Amino acid sequence: MESPVTPFIPIHESSPEADIVVEDQHTQSPLRKRARCSIDITASESTSQSLVMASEESKEPVRDDTYYMADGSCVLRVQNTLFKVHRTMLSKDQSFFGPMFTLPQGDFGEEGMSDDHPIVLQGDTAEEFRHFLWALYALGLMSP
Repeated sequence: MESPVTPFIPIHESSPEADIVVEDQHTQSPLRKRARCSIDITASESTSQSLVMASEESKEPVRDDTYYMADGSCVLRVQNTLFKVHRTMLSKDQSFFGPMFTLPQGDFGEEGMSDDHPIVLQGDTAEEFRHFLWALYALGLMSP
């Protein structure tokens, strides 16, 4: 009968706790287990991602090569990228943009009309928004 193989699991470098040795009931040989790590890696990753996004947004925005259109009617900023697209195309997305354009503008009537006052979208990267626009324009060309 073969002895059980235990996979190697690296220990987080900053873990102050030592490894734990446990007796295997089948072979009577000690098995090594790594100590639990109390560091929340996802929280530190999201914090660093937020810092990167905040530093990108503080830079001067750049116009997207593909989706900054001369005849576009709506300027949007995603991260550090400006997109100037057709409001009618965005309105086809009834989940977000359609209702957004029907709301009253209030005191900020200029929002989305120029590079100086774009509609700022958060939660997506410029690359993700570019993919969304590609799909939206591709579907718009196919539908009547």
